[in-house]
Amino acid sequence: MNRISGFHENATVAERIIQVNGQVGLRVVSFEPVRPAGNMPLVLVAGLSTMMDSFHGVLRELTRDFTLHYIETREKPSSRLSGKVRFTIGEIGKDVAAAVQMLGLSEESYVLMGYSLGAAAIADGYRNLASKPFCMLFVEPTPALHFPGWSLAMIRWFGVPLYPMVKAFVKWYLYNFRIDKAEDEELVLIISRALDNADPVKLSNCILDNAGYKSWDILNLIDSPSLVVATSKDKLHVFDDVNRMVTSINNCSYIDMEDNQRTHSAEMGHVIRDFLKKVKNEVK
Repeated sequence: MNRISGFHENATVAERIIQVNGQVGLRVVSFEPVRPAGNMPLVLVAGLSTMMDSFHGVLRELTRDFTLHYIETREKPSSRLSGKVRFTIGEIGKDVAAAVQMLGLSEESYVLMGYSLGAAAIADGYRNLASKPFCMLFVEPTPALHFPGWSLAMIRWFGVPLYPMVKAFVKWYLYNFRIDKAEDEELVLIISRALDNADPVKLSNCILDNAGYKSWDILNLIDSPSLVVATSKDKLHVFDDVNRMVTSINNCSYIDMEDNQRTHSAEMGHVIRDFLKKVKNEVK
């Protein structure tokens, strides 16, 4: 294992490809604290094409005393795919369930956490988990996906061959019509990193495969203690959908952290610690 650069001076990191099925291999980055504190390991699944650099603050905080497995899903550039594969949230959720099993995480011995599309994937994939988590965190989740019709047509016809032009247009549209840059500047940086580093083919296929996705009929299957973390200043995510998710999941708590700067900072680590303490006290 090599010492981490830029995440925490008291942790080490190992990278590997986990073959979750015959066609899909996922990059998993495992952080191990040099001085373990006996905490449950965390599994973190990021959003659509989101880069690990966007989690610098929260990873630096958590990896000082938590083992953390960061799973990069199949739409990320790092995935190794063979043949024709689908990019549906259902398939991504199955990938995560397989990765959890291969990491050797036993029943109620770990915490499962997802951001945005990653939150939707772990919610959908919960039914496929061979070992259920001790608790779950859904951060700025997308339980339903809403894409304008014109955007799907543009992606279908021009998303891959003209990706630099499409990327520039998407940035302009999001930054001027969907994101309040003054209220949530961090989201601008997250999206810029994601679009600049995305694999155009994987990203386009993932968007098209998930247009119109809704998770309402499977959320009541989740029976692990859960926390939904909202970002009310983030206008890209639909706040009403987040509230509906809270009421659809059994034993679900809620907190509003307002913006992406907070959910991607060390403060998120403190929220996780507080929620773990709360759940442990409840099961005593």
